[in-house]
Amino acid sequence: MDLRHSIIKDKFFQSCQRYGLTWHQPSPLLTYDKTVYFASATITPLKNMLLDEKINDRGVYLHQPCLRLQSMTDPFYSGLKVRYPGYFNMLGTLVPADAVVDFQDVVADLISDQGISANKVKVNASRQDKILIEHFRHYYDVEYDTRPEKSYNWTYGMGDKVKGRGITFYLRQDTGEYKRIGQYIAIFNDGRMIGAEYGVGIEVLLARTEQYQNEYDAFAIAPVLKKYGFDTNFTNSHIFSTVASAYSTGMSLKEHPGIGYKRLLQKMLVNLALLKMRNHLNDYQIAGILSDYMNVEFNNTNNISTLMKDFSAEQYRLSQQLVHADAFIKNQYRLGTEESSVQRRLAELYPLYFKYKDMLSR
Repeated sequence: MDLRHSIIKDKFFQSCQRYGLTWHQPSPLLTYDKTVYFASATITPLKNMLLDEKINDRGVYLHQPCLRLQSMTDPFYSGLKVRYPGYFNMLGTLVPADAVVDFQDVVADLISDQGISANKVKVNASRQDKILIEHFRHYYDVEYDTRPEKSYNWTYGMGDKVKGRGITFYLRQDTGEYKRIGQYIAIFNDGRMIGAEYGVGIEVLLARTEQYQNEYDAFAIAPVLKKYGFDTNFTNSHIFSTVASAYSTGMSLKEHPGIGYKRLLQKMLVNLALLKMRNHLNDYQIAGILSDYMNVEFNNTNNISTLMKDFSAEQYRLSQQLVHADAFIKNQYRLGTEESSVQRRLAELYPLYFKYKDMLSR
């Protein structure tokens, strides 16, 4: 974590301590929670607390490293609408039901402690969720029912009974545009409120408060990419940070907890190989970017040699598919095979080539 992020985290922690919240141990990035591959939100290490309905004292707070992979599979396709940047850091709080109303004042102070003026904040809520805005409406302008109903509903991977209803905070930028700075969510078990949480991404908060034109400049990967002459766009930021963060857990193609994880790692490494080809990089440059980022974000580069060994293996696998696919195509066309049949067989025999053929620099 770089200095920009540490300042935000420290302010948040100090605010939570002032209100008597208790620090909670975050989940390892490679979590034992079977509903997710990696820790993906501040709620990940708190699920047992919710299931048992035993939220510590006045509530808890934590910093949770997160990895989300929804945008990992095909990041090269132009026009792809991305939701998450792969690896990021979240700050969160959770309080019991009997502290929910007072907690709304605490959240308002947490936002204020980050140097955010209340007159620049807007809350988006559903009118049916009056309890969620009981105090917030005294601090901020409230906008009702302008988002799809599903955006106010939250699930937690704990069965059908544990659900949440949420509101979203937005910060007005100098351009006049409002951008998200966190969610406040009331959590229910079989319709009965058991607590409430507030969560915000450190990188998101930095991007909004500093008003970065390119929000990826708020991530720790940004200065590393710039050092190597890279733009900090989604593709570059996502691929490097996702691969590095996964390997920082000690994962590898040989040391992994299941076949699902092996396939995830292979997808990550293939994307890295394609990025390398597209940008005409060598392995030395790739290793430099990855190791520098792992040092900044995790203060540990122990697994970089394993990462590069696995990367070489996936590059070889990709190159072999390219060679064999080219030979297959030439032979099929020489035999007069129909185009549709050739494409079907390519997808079956050489999935890497078929999937990425339009992006390959050859």
